[in-house]
Amino acid sequence: MAYGVVIYTRVVKDCNVEVNLLVSKSRVAPLTKITMPRLELLGALLAARLASKVKAIVDLKRPSKVFFWTDSKITLHWIKGSSKRWKSFVSNRVTEIQSLCDTSAWAHCPGKQNPADFLSRGVNVEILLNSDLWWKGPQFLREVDFPTDTGNDDTSISLHDISDELKKTSDYSPLTLTVLNHNSFIDDILKISNNYMSIIRIMCYVLRFIHNVKNIERLTGHLTIKELQRAEIYSALFTKQRVSFGIE
Repeated sequence: MAYGVVIYTRVVKDCNVEVNLLVSKSRVAPLTKITMPRLELLGALLAARLASKVKAIVDLKRPSKVFFWTDSKITLHWIKGSSKRWKSFVSNRVTEIQSLCDTSAWAHCPGKQNPADFLSRGVNVEILLNSDLWWKGPQFLREVDFPTDTGNDDTSISLHDISDELKKTSDYSPLTLTVLNHNSFIDDILKISNNYMSIIRIMCYVLRFIHNVKNIERLTGHLTIKELQRAEIYSALFTKQRVSFGIE
């Protein structure tokens, strides 16, 4: 197994677009067992490092913009979110990527349009020599008004796909939820929905709002497993109080 990155130059002049292969780099996967999401993250880190060096050279002649594409939605989800939620392997590499480039420059592209797959999967030399995808990049790069994403920049993924990389902790930071009446608060939520998961999600967003008001680092994006677990705990506490003390 291997992973790699391909960098192209894209120049637009008089409505003509010229795209050329500039540099590529690949590395053999670590000898130790590694998951596919981690391997794809290593590819993203290699891309960020190489692009940073290339941009410094290109900018000596004229200012340039850099865009990144990956066919891994999990990698994209990690890069565009907070690095502090993950175990050290993912956290350290996401932190470095975020320090090297603007995360808004990252987007998703289908695997069939990713020339770096030639490096990771291997390809016959004759096929490579005659491949427009390799020498000229994906078709969308050659369009005059090329998109900064391929129209599929959805970073939503299943929590199951990333649960192994979440920090394992049973500790929950103390939180003081100030409401006029706890019973009334729960009743208001029940008026919105009596579906269990809907109630938990509502509680998640309430707790997130409180966190964002009280902290500099804001929680954004899709709900995490930790947030869902925390919401279940607080919902259970409120329900217990409601049953124990009754409605006043």
